[in-house]
Amino acid sequence: MHALEHKVAWLVALEQIRRVIALYARAGDANNDPQAMSALLTNDARWSCAGFGSFVGRTQITTELARIGRERILWSLHYPVAPIIDLAEDLQSAEAFWWLWELTTLRDEQGVDARNWLGATYQADFVQAADGWKIQNLELDIKTIVPYAPAPPQDLPP
Repeated sequence: MHALEHKVAWLVALEQIRRVIALYARAGDANNDPQAMSALLTNDARWSCAGFGSFVGRTQITTELARIGRERILWSLHYPVAPIIDLAEDLQSAEAFWWLWELTTLRDEQGVDARNWLGATYQADFVQAADGWKIQNLELDIKTIVPYAPAPPQDLPP
């Protein structure tokens, strides 16, 4: 592959991986929609997050994340921020890191729902599959969860 062709393929791969990250966030906002999540994972994918678990394989990951979406993370709005993507020279794999800012409604172990701000980071491995880039390994590291209460409604100036 010529240098210019390689550079264009590299740029395309970066954008495709950023799209997978955004689609993952959108699936999370849909209570971890298993169908949407499934399309983003390799068959042998791994997913882990302290406090939520470690899951192996597309089926287990999508099943468990959907359960978490029904039982623990009742609502969310993900903001994946500034992914740093390191592509392998052959453009067949990549490592990525990004920050997460998320608004959530979490249910605790006593069944109490609370609104929260959540700050976290992701570390992920991606591979190029026949049908596009897929997540092979994903680690979510929650740094902070801070409760918040909505501000009382205010009259807006005319």
